[in-house]
Amino acid sequence: MINKIKVISFLLMIYGLMFIFILTPKEDKSELENRKLKSFPSISWESIFSGKYMQNIDKYVDDHFSFRNYFLKISKKIKGFHGISLKSVPKIIKPTKRTDSRISVIPLDSIDVDALEEEKSHGLLIFEGAAYQIFGGNNSSASSYVSLINDFRAAIPNQVRIIDIVIPSSTPFIKSPDYSHLRRREYGNIEYIGSKLNPSVKYIQAAENMLDHEDEYLFFRTDHHWNGLGVFYAYEQFSKELGLPYFQLNELTSFKIPKFIGSLYSQTMEESLLENPDILEYYKVPVGQQCFLGVRGSMDDWRPSALLHGYANGVNSYGVFLGGDEAIMKVVSNNKNGRRAVLVKNSFGNPFATLIYHHYEELYIVDLRYFKKGLLKLIKDKLINDVIILNGVFSANSIGTQRLMGGLISDKTDFSDFNLIINDSIMASDSLSVNSPLDSLFLEQKLDTTYTKSKI
Repeated sequence: MINKIKVISFLLMIYGLMFIFILTPKEDKSELENRKLKSFPSISWESIFSGKYMQNIDKYVDDHFSFRNYFLKISKKIKGFHGISLKSVPKIIKPTKRTDSRISVIPLDSIDVDALEEEKSHGLLIFEGAAYQIFGGNNSSASSYVSLINDFRAAIPNQVRIIDIVIPSSTPFIKSPDYSHLRRREYGNIEYIGSKLNPSVKYIQAAENMLDHEDEYLFFRTDHHWNGLGVFYAYEQFSKELGLPYFQLNELTSFKIPKFIGSLYSQTMEESLLENPDILEYYKVPVGQQCFLGVRGSMDDWRPSALLHGYANGVNSYGVFLGGDEAIMKVVSNNKNGRRAVLVKNSFGNPFATLIYHHYEELYIVDLRYFKKGLLKLIKDKLINDVIILNGVFSANSIGTQRLMGGLISDKTDFSDFNLIINDSIMASDSLSVNSPLDSLFLEQKLDTTYTKSKI
């Protein structure tokens, strides 16, 4: 009798869990792991005979079994009991190659292609509730980047100004003298690039200005990108070195998105990062503009878009800038100074575009990973004055990024009839007196807009 009760109880538990699994709504992404969850696989004879269908079923069940988040939290707690687990005790996590296709797509921000940077990473340092990338670049990888930028200079007419910016990671800003060598490594690399560039390339020393504000909230604790304040100081230095008028911080409208858990948490699943979510801060320039997205990467077919997407939240918070990564976008500002620029960037450059656009009548934003139509043709057809190249220091030293950038100038474009006519009277009209009603495409967000000087 007792054995029958055990068997019946066991069967009830199994069938009960099965019904719970079937009836429970399935989520598209895991907030806890900061990744997209596996969707139910489509069936085909080929997938059945190859065994991939059952493999995908297994992955689907792994991602959606009942009480999964509860068990993940328990697992992390148990792992936290191994040895001494103090927030102040640093640890190094070695980089691992991503083999799980489920991590390949995160809406609004393409962390997957930024994995190109991992080849120059010596791991992650977890220190005082924050993750820091350990830079592995050197003069050799920097020299390759220098050669590439000089190739840009050689391929583009001298009438067009080439501007290069290399942004540090959060690592040089660690508040401990024990890691000063990591600062020297990154800043030495950034300075080396500037010293070797063709003198006709304008190299913006944004890193120096950011270092002057090292005690401020310039970078995220849980994500590899920079926060809005760090972007502002780069914008400030960019404007100063080019002799362009710019807005002071208190002249911008500040917005905040709380509880942002980013890419470095998804790579490590470190409990200390989950317990210290970021506050994403971003700023709105008081100059009217219209923003457009190139349909399927087109330079001539545009549909309305927005610079800032106020609905972004949670793991997708960084998507507030441009709405994510697109092959090409265009911003037409109310500053009718006749100047046109193209910003060549990866996701690190998204927030930078939302501040610098007012310096130009037209700003084209090209993602070096997705744009396939030919940068030289864009420069010629749109009569570009400035080519702005922005990379993080990891990207600048990455062979993968360098190859993608080289592909941008591989198209054959005849510049023999290229002639930029710059009207001095138009240039002189560039001022900050163009304040106009905020663009209607901005999707407002009901958050605290009061600026406060945050501290990491």
